[in-house]
Amino acid sequence: MQEKTTGVRSSAWGPGVKAEAAFLVDFRCAHRQRLPSRAAGRSGTGRISFHTANFTTAKKAPMAGDSIPMTQSGADAIKRELKHLKSVERPKNVQDISTAREHGDLRENAEFHAAKEKQSHLAGRIEMLEDRLARAEIIDVKKLSGGRVVFGATVKLEESDSGQKAQYIIVGETEADLKKGRISITSPIARGLVGREVGDSVTIRTPGGEREYQILEVLFVEYQVDEESA
Repeated sequence: MQEKTTGVRSSAWGPGVKAEAAFLVDFRCAHRQRLPSRAAGRSGTGRISFHTANFTTAKKAPMAGDSIPMTQSGADAIKRELKHLKSVERPKNVQDISTAREHGDLRENAEFHAAKEKQSHLAGRIEMLEDRLARAEIIDVKKLSGGRVVFGATVKLEESDSGQKAQYIIVGETEADLKKGRISITSPIARGLVGREVGDSVTIRTPGGEREYQILEVLFVEYQVDEESA
Protein backbone atom coordinates (compact mmCIF):
# COMPACT_ATOMS: atom_id res chain seq x y z
CA MET A 1 0.00 0.00 0.00
CA GLN A 2 1.35 3.42 -0.98
CA GLU A 3 0.04 6.69 0.27
CA LYS A 4 1.17 9.96 -1.35
CA THR A 5 0.43 13.38 0.12
CA THR A 6 1.34 16.73 -1.32
CA GLY A 7 1.13 20.20 0.17
CA VAL A 8 2.60 23.62 0.61
CA ARG A 9 4.66 24.31 3.65
CA SER A 10 6.77 27.15 5.05
CA SER A 11 10.48 26.63 4.57
CA ALA A 12 13.60 27.80 6.36
CA TRP A 13 13.94 30.61 3.84
CA GLY A 14 11.27 32.62 5.67
CA PRO A 15 7.93 34.23 4.73
CA GLY A 16 7.14 34.46 1.06
CA VAL A 17 8.97 31.25 0.20
CA LYS A 18 6.74 28.44 -0.98
CA ALA A 19 7.84 24.85 -1.26
CA GLU A 20 5.98 21.98 -2.82
CA ALA A 21 6.91 18.74 -1.18
CA ALA A 22 5.81 15.21 -1.89
CA PHE A 23 6.05 12.56 0.74
CA LEU A 24 6.07 8.95 -0.34
CA VAL A 25 5.37 6.50 2.42
CA ASP A 26 6.07 2.88 1.71
CA PHE A 27 4.91 0.53 4.45
CA ARG A 28 6.61 -2.83 4.24
CA CYS A 29 4.05 -4.34 6.55
CA ALA A 30 1.44 -3.94 3.80
CA HIS A 31 3.52 -4.35 0.67
CA ARG A 32 6.95 -5.94 0.36
CA GLN A 33 9.39 -4.49 -2.13
CA ARG A 34 12.74 -5.87 -3.18
CA LEU A 35 15.47 -4.21 -1.20
CA PRO A 36 19.07 -3.63 -2.35
CA SER A 37 21.29 -6.61 -1.70
CA ARG A 38 23.26 -4.77 0.96
CA ALA A 39 20.07 -4.34 2.95
CA ALA A 40 19.08 -7.99 2.74
CA GLY A 41 18.37 -9.60 6.05
CA ARG A 42 17.75 -6.27 7.78
CA SER A 43 14.43 -5.83 9.51
CA GLY A 44 12.46 -2.63 9.81
CA THR A 45 9.01 -1.23 10.09
CA GLY A 46 9.04 0.98 7.05
CA ARG A 47 10.82 3.44 4.81
CA ILE A 48 10.01 7.11 4.22
CA SER A 49 11.26 8.86 1.09
CA PHE A 50 11.25 12.64 0.86
CA HIS A 51 11.17 14.42 -2.51
CA THR A 52 11.33 18.17 -2.99
CA ALA A 53 10.67 20.16 -6.11
CA ASN A 54 10.09 23.63 -7.45
CA PHE A 55 11.25 25.83 -4.61
CA THR A 56 10.26 29.36 -5.61
CA THR A 57 11.15 32.55 -3.83
CA ALA A 58 8.55 35.28 -3.92
CA LYS A 59 9.69 38.88 -4.15
CA LYS A 60 9.67 40.47 -0.72
CA ALA A 61 7.03 43.14 -0.44
CA PRO A 62 8.08 46.47 1.06
CA MET A 63 7.30 46.78 4.73
CA ALA A 64 4.81 49.44 5.74
CA GLY A 65 7.30 51.11 8.05
CA ASP A 66 10.25 51.16 5.63
CA SER A 67 10.02 54.82 4.65
CA ILE A 68 11.21 57.60 6.96
CA PRO A 69 9.35 60.93 6.76
CA MET A 70 11.85 63.76 6.61
CA THR A 71 11.97 67.44 5.69
CA GLN A 72 14.36 68.72 3.04
CA SER A 73 16.37 70.43 5.76
CA GLY A 74 16.76 67.10 7.56
CA ALA A 75 17.90 65.34 4.39
CA ASP A 76 20.41 68.13 3.64
CA ALA A 77 21.82 67.83 7.17
CA ILE A 78 22.41 64.09 6.67
CA LYS A 79 24.16 64.73 3.34
CA ARG A 80 26.47 67.28 4.93
CA GLU A 81 27.35 64.94 7.78
CA LEU A 82 28.05 62.08 5.37
CA LYS A 83 30.32 64.31 3.31
CA HIS A 84 32.23 65.36 6.43
CA LEU A 85 32.59 61.79 7.70
CA LYS A 86 33.82 60.47 4.35
CA SER A 87 36.08 63.34 3.31
CA VAL A 88 37.49 64.40 6.69
CA GLU A 89 36.94 61.97 9.56
CA ARG A 90 37.55 58.68 7.75
CA PRO A 91 40.82 59.72 6.02
CA LYS A 92 42.10 61.11 9.32
CA ASN A 93 41.24 57.83 11.04
CA VAL A 94 43.12 55.83 8.39
CA GLN A 95 46.17 58.00 9.00
CA ASP A 96 45.84 57.56 12.78
CA ILE A 97 45.79 53.77 12.39
CA SER A 98 48.85 53.87 10.15
CA THR A 99 50.76 56.07 12.59
CA ALA A 100 49.81 53.86 15.56
CA ARG A 101 51.11 50.73 13.76
CA GLU A 102 54.57 52.28 13.68
CA HIS A 103 54.69 52.39 17.47
CA GLY A 104 55.43 48.69 17.80
CA ASP A 105 53.60 45.83 19.53
CA LEU A 106 49.91 46.18 18.67
CA ARG A 107 48.79 44.06 21.62
CA GLU A 108 49.73 46.82 24.07
CA ASN A 109 49.25 49.74 21.69
CA ALA A 110 46.45 51.84 23.18
CA GLU A 111 46.54 54.37 20.34
CA PHE A 112 46.07 51.63 17.76
CA HIS A 113 43.09 50.08 19.55
CA ALA A 114 41.47 53.48 20.04
CA ALA A 115 41.90 54.27 16.34
CA LYS A 116 40.43 50.88 15.34
CA GLU A 117 37.48 51.40 17.65
CA LYS A 118 36.84 54.79 16.08
CA GLN A 119 37.06 53.19 12.63
CA SER A 120 34.26 50.81 13.60
CA HIS A 121 32.20 53.69 14.97
CA LEU A 122 32.65 55.73 11.78
CA ALA A 123 31.68 52.79 9.57
CA GLY A 124 28.53 52.19 11.60
CA ARG A 125 27.56 55.86 11.56
CA ILE A 126 28.06 56.13 7.79
CA GLU A 127 26.03 52.98 7.18
CA MET A 128 23.18 54.23 9.38
CA LEU A 129 23.04 57.65 7.72
CA GLU A 130 23.12 56.18 4.22
CA ASP A 131 20.27 53.84 5.16
CA ARG A 132 18.20 56.74 6.51
CA LEU A 133 18.79 58.75 3.36
CA ALA A 134 17.91 55.81 1.11
CA ARG A 135 14.59 55.31 2.91
CA ALA A 136 13.78 59.02 3.30
CA GLU A 137 10.35 60.19 2.20
CA ILE A 138 11.11 63.89 1.81
CA ILE A 139 8.21 66.25 2.49
CA ASP A 140 8.43 69.65 0.79
CA VAL A 141 7.16 71.86 3.61
CA LYS A 142 6.98 74.94 1.37
CA LYS A 143 4.23 73.28 -0.66
CA LEU A 144 2.01 72.80 2.40
CA SER A 145 -0.56 75.31 3.56
CA GLY A 146 -3.66 75.73 5.74
CA GLY A 147 -4.43 76.00 9.42
CA ARG A 148 -4.32 72.28 10.27
CA VAL A 149 -1.31 70.81 12.04
CA VAL A 150 0.50 68.19 9.94
CA PHE A 151 4.04 66.91 9.50
CA GLY A 152 6.46 69.75 8.87
CA ALA A 153 4.27 72.42 10.47
CA THR A 154 5.59 75.10 12.80
CA VAL A 155 3.02 75.47 15.58
CA LYS A 156 2.74 78.47 17.90
CA LEU A 157 1.00 77.77 21.20
CA GLU A 158 -0.11 79.59 24.33
CA GLU A 159 -0.55 77.87 27.67
CA SER A 160 -4.06 78.52 28.98
CA ASP A 161 -3.12 79.00 32.65
CA SER A 162 0.09 81.02 32.51
CA GLY A 163 -0.18 82.60 29.08
CA GLN A 164 3.34 81.37 28.34
CA LYS A 165 4.00 80.95 24.64
CA ALA A 166 5.82 78.07 22.95
CA GLN A 167 6.71 77.05 19.43
CA TYR A 168 7.36 73.60 18.00
CA ILE A 169 8.35 72.30 14.57
CA ILE A 170 7.05 68.80 13.85
CA VAL A 171 9.73 66.78 12.06
CA GLY A 172 10.98 63.20 11.57
CA GLU A 173 12.59 61.19 14.37
CA THR A 174 16.08 61.69 12.92
CA GLU A 175 15.69 65.49 12.93
CA ALA A 176 14.24 66.02 16.40
CA ASP A 177 16.10 68.41 18.72
CA LEU A 178 13.99 69.64 21.62
CA LYS A 179 16.50 72.36 22.53
CA LYS A 180 15.90 73.90 19.12
CA GLY A 181 12.13 73.39 19.21
CA ARG A 182 12.06 70.46 16.77
CA ILE A 183 9.94 67.56 18.00
CA SER A 184 9.48 64.10 16.50
CA ILE A 185 6.20 63.28 14.79
CA THR A 186 5.99 60.28 17.18
CA SER A 187 6.41 62.34 20.37
CA PRO A 188 3.49 62.82 22.79
CA ILE A 189 3.39 66.57 22.09
CA ALA A 190 3.24 66.07 18.31
CA ARG A 191 0.59 63.38 18.62
CA GLY A 192 -1.51 65.79 20.64
CA LEU A 193 -1.18 68.51 17.99
CA VAL A 194 -1.46 66.68 14.67
CA GLY A 195 -4.88 67.06 13.11
CA ARG A 196 -5.83 70.08 15.23
CA GLU A 197 -6.45 73.57 13.83
CA VAL A 198 -5.82 77.19 14.72
CA GLY A 199 -8.03 78.17 17.67
CA ASP A 200 -8.28 74.64 19.07
CA SER A 201 -7.47 73.94 22.72
CA VAL A 202 -5.37 70.84 23.26
CA THR A 203 -4.26 68.99 26.38
CA ILE A 204 -0.67 67.81 26.09
CA ARG A 205 1.16 65.47 28.43
CA THR A 206 4.57 66.91 29.24
CA PRO A 207 7.30 65.79 31.68
CA GLY A 208 5.83 68.28 34.15
CA GLY A 209 2.30 66.90 33.80
CA GLU A 210 -0.69 67.62 31.59
CA ARG A 211 -1.06 71.17 30.29
CA GLU A 212 -3.67 72.88 28.18
CA TYR A 213 -2.61 74.96 25.21
CA GLN A 214 -4.36 76.97 22.55
CA ILE A 215 -3.09 76.85 18.98
CA LEU A 216 -2.36 80.41 17.89
CA GLU A 217 -0.79 79.90 14.48
CA VAL A 218 0.30 77.21 12.04
CA LEU A 219 3.15 78.00 9.62
CA PHE A 220 4.91 76.03 6.91
CA VAL A 221 8.54 77.07 6.55
CA GLU A 222 11.76 75.09 6.27
CA TYR A 223 13.84 75.35 9.42
CA GLN A 224 17.48 76.36 9.16
CA VAL A 225 20.20 73.97 10.24
CA ASP A 226 23.40 75.36 11.76
CA GLU A 227 26.37 74.35 9.63
CA GLU A 228 28.37 73.35 12.71
CA SER A 229 25.69 71.00 13.99
CA ALA A 230 24.84 69.46 10.61
